[in-house]
Amino acid sequence: MPICHTFITFAQQTNNVSMKNNKIFLYALVIGLTGLVFALAVQKNSESNIKPILEDALQESILIDFHRRQNSKRFSTSGSHLGKKIKHIKIQTENGIETFHFEDSIEQFKATQLAMQYTFIRTNPLNPKDFNTIFQKELEKMGIEGRTGIIYHHNGIAHSSESDFNSFQGIVLTEKAFIDIKNTASIQAWVNYNTLTALRHTSASVYILLAGCILASTILIRLLSSRKSKNHTEETEDKEKFTIDAENKTICIDGKMLKTTSMTFKLFQLLADNMDSFVTRRQIEEALWENPDKEGTNAIGNRINQTVSTLRNELKETSRYQINYERGKGYQLTQFTEEAENPET
Repeated sequence: MPICHTFITFAQQTNNVSMKNNKIFLYALVIGLTGLVFALAVQKNSESNIKPILEDALQESILIDFHRRQNSKRFSTSGSHLGKKIKHIKIQTENGIETFHFEDSIEQFKATQLAMQYTFIRTNPLNPKDFNTIFQKELEKMGIEGRTGIIYHHNGIAHSSESDFNSFQGIVLTEKAFIDIKNTASIQAWVNYNTLTALRHTSASVYILLAGCILASTILIRLLSSRKSKNHTEETEDKEKFTIDAENKTICIDGKMLKTTSMTFKLFQLLADNMDSFVTRRQIEEALWENPDKEGTNAIGNRINQTVSTLRNELKETSRYQINYERGKGYQLTQFTEEAENPET
C-alpha cells in the first residue's frame, strides 16, 4: 500500500512540474516577444522624434561655428538692414568685390552668412573635430546624450571627425546641410544615443501600447493556462486513478492495491492500454496465451470467460471501473455505471 501511494504521488508531482515548466516557458515566450516588439517600437519612435532635434542642433552649430570663424577675418557687406529680404548680395573679400544672385529672395543676414562661408572655405575652412565639439554641446542642451560625429563634404571629398565612422553601426544621420552660397560644402551630423535617451524621447503612445500588450498577454496566458489545466485534469482524471506496475505485476486503483492473478493482471493491462477502443476475444487470446490455437477453441473461450469474470469480481472492490461487452466488438474497460452486466460475456 505505501509503495502504491508513493508511485501515484510521484506521478502527480511529475505532472505538476511539467505543467509548471510549460507555464514558465509560455511566460518567457510572451515576455520575450513583448520585449522585442517594444524595443523595435522604441527604436523607430525615438529615432523619428530625435532626428528633428538633430537637425535643429546642426543648424545652431553651423551658426555658432560661423561666428567663431568670422572673428578671425574682417568682412564688410553692402546694406545695413539685415532683416530685409534680398535677391543678390555683394561682398568685399581680399580678392575684391563679388556679387551673388539668388533664385528667390532670402533674408539679408542668411545671404551674408552663405556668402562669407564661401570665402571661409578657401581662407578659413571648417574643422570637423571642432565643429563636432560644438554639436555635441548643443545636443546635450537638448537632452540627447551619446557619441556624435561630423561628416564635412567639400568638392566631393568627405572629411570625418571620427576615423571609424564607416564601421560604426546604429547611428542616426541628419540630412546634408549646405553651408555656402554655391553649395560646394555641406555638413552632416550623426549620433548614437544611449538607451536612456531613447526612452526619454519615446512617445507616450508607445508606452500605452506596451501596457496594452502586457495586459493582453497576461489575460491570454491565464486563459491558456486555465484551459490546459482543465484539459489536463479531464484527460488524466481516469488514468491517474490507477497505476500499473508491470515489473511487480501489481495494480493500484484509488490508492488501493488490487488483488489479481497473473491472467487477470495481463487482461487488465491489455484493457487499460486500449481504454478508447474495444478489445476482441482474439486479441485477448494472443495477449494471454502463447499458443492459443493448440488449446482448442472451446477451451480458450471458457478460459477467457473465466478470466473476465474473475477480473470483474476483483474490480468490484474498487467501485470505479467495470468491463463492458458488446457483441461483435469485444471488451472495454470503462468507468463504473449502474447498468447491469452479463457475467457470461
